[in-house]
Amino acid sequence: MLVKFRGRGMTVPEIAKLTGLAEATVYRRIRLGKPIEGPCQYGPEPKRYNFRGEMLTAPEIAERTGYSVSHVRRQISGNTYLEGEAARANFDDNFHPNCVLLTYRGKTDSISGWARRTGIPQYVINERLWRKGWTIHRILTEPNNAKPKTIRKSINRMVQGFRASTDRHSIIRMVKLFQASQGNITGKEGAAPCTR
Repeated sequence: MLVKFRGRGMTVPEIAKLTGLAEATVYRRIRLGKPIEGPCQYGPEPKRYNFRGEMLTAPEIAERTGYSVSHVRRQISGNTYLEGEAARANFDDNFHPNCVLLTYRGKTDSISGWARRTGIPQYVINERLWRKGWTIHRILTEPNNAKPKTIRKSINRMVQGFRASTDRHSIIRMVKLFQASQGNITGKEGAAPCTR
């Protein structure tokens, strides 16, 4: 197959040798209708943002300002890079733009921040907010009744006992003790004994 390159017909291996490109690259550029020589960009055009009267990409803005690209992306609102007071008014430096903020009694903080303030684990706040749909007041004021560490400790003790004991009566006694401790944790008194 001959391809017109630099005014004459050449094969792909000849073009590759002449340009220093891989043959696969030459084939791909021909197939996609891209120029064989020079820089060639695939995919969509990079998004450009208004920066001091010019339309630049985030990496170009980062190069001019000296900030990292991730910092530049946090300062973008719509198609404009915000600087100075506009940036401070739009974003709080303490929070990531994708951070979920909860406001309670005039204080705004992230979920992890409220977890630190209240002592309620972050996963519990997330569950109350997204799965249960509680109000902010109830999410942040109701005490956490789940005791996963206590349950985990009981299970670990029981498993260690099973490993150490092969006596049927000892195993039944351990299961009854575990059920009794489960009843105390969940608020149920007198769990049903194991009959096996």
